[in-house]
Amino acid sequence: MQHLFGVDHCPLLVHDLDAADTKVRRLGFRPTPRGIHSAHMGTANSTVPLRNGTYFETVGTLQPALLLARRSRHHQG
Repeated sequence: MQHLFGVDHCPLLVHDLDAADTKVRRLGFRPTPRGIHSAHMGTANSTVPLRNGTYFETVGTLQPALLLARRSRHHQG
């Protein structure tokens, strides 16, 4: 078995943060309280710390982010 070194965390992008937290709890994990990123980003997360110091993170959008809106307009035309 090979081990990965230097991996800090693994993000999991989700559409619904509440549903993701519920599913994570059903799997037996205890996600951290929701963290909200800057208003500019429009995202939030929760994490599940693992024994070895790494963690996985659920990340989702709370509101359309300014950066994403600009990018979407750019790709439309």
